[in-house]
Amino acid sequence: MKIYTIKNDKSAADILLLLKLNADCARLHWSRSIKDVPSNVMSALETIEGYVEHKVMSICGSERSELTEDEENAFLRVVKNNRVLKETLGTGVVLKGKQATEVKEIIKTEKGMKKIEEAIESGENVVIF
Repeated sequence: MKIYTIKNDKSAADILLLLKLNADCARLHWSRSIKDVPSNVMSALETIEGYVEHKVMSICGSERSELTEDEENAFLRVVKNNRVLKETLGTGVVLKGKQATEVKEIIKTEKGMKKIEEAIESGENVVIF
């Protein structure tokens, strides 16, 4: 996972929407309960997922930092075990302001979250993708 910071609030909101779309597509794509998805739908899901990745990368630009495997595991653990973080950090976007302050307060004592905390301290919107 890579960490990006972006100043533009509209761009951050756009990325949030794109990442939610991507998550929904991935859930259907990898669903274990829905097994009869037609090949043209699977192809469309892959097209959407590719579009989202390309669009997010074009909006974000260069990365701020990258999580190591241990940091990524810590990120996933923390998000999984905290309802607030699941709804904010778990989306892949932390909006600057109140949301960023709330996330920072929760993660400041967690191991492996330093890079994310530093990105939040930049005062910009944070994207983890």
